[in-house]
Amino acid sequence: FGLEFVDPLALLGVLLARGPSWVLLWAAAPALILVLALGRFFCGWLCPYLPILAASNAARWLLSRLGLRPADARLPRVTAPVVLVAVLVASALLGVQVLPLVYPPSILGREVFRLGFFGSLSLGAAVVAGAFLFDTFVSRAGFCRTLCPGGAMFALLGAASPVRVVRERPKCTDCTVCDVVCNLGQQPMTDRLDSG
Repeated sequence: FGLEFVDPLALLGVLLARGPSWVLLWAAAPALILVLALGRFFCGWLCPYLPILAASNAARWLLSRLGLRPADARLPRVTAPVVLVAVLVASALLGVQVLPLVYPPSILGREVFRLGFFGSLSLGAAVVAGAFLFDTFVSRAGFCRTLCPGGAMFALLGAASPVRVVRERPKCTDCTVCDVVCNLGQQPMTDRLDSG
């Protein structure tokens, strides 16, 4: 219907690099409202990095079946907000968007376009490959859990969301399966969840 949608994080990067834009604010409003209402739904349902994360988890499973145990280092949760602030400060100081260089949804969209129209990939593909290797060999879903600036912003915005994942204690059998299978390192069985 002629509507354009903008990621709220991309909006923030543009605002800091170039100044206010009512057109971009209007385009980001639907996604912003959905994040405020539903929490981190983007990370769990819409992020284009999810198939790559699934491939990483499959590779980790295959390696464990072969007797190789990939590391699962836990970076501090404060790392993602620090990355978010660093990217936004760099955008403001340099007057250019830094976010598209490190944010998988931006990188993947650009790389798919580039591959489809030019038949080649750019350095962004190496960033995504690096995230995949990090998730596979260093920390399960480590990029999403502790490095993604979008995840950090969506977690902050999602704190205001009325929608929550809540464990129904009477129905819980304490099997820990939900903790084991959660790609983003949440611990639903012990009610340790971040926003959304």
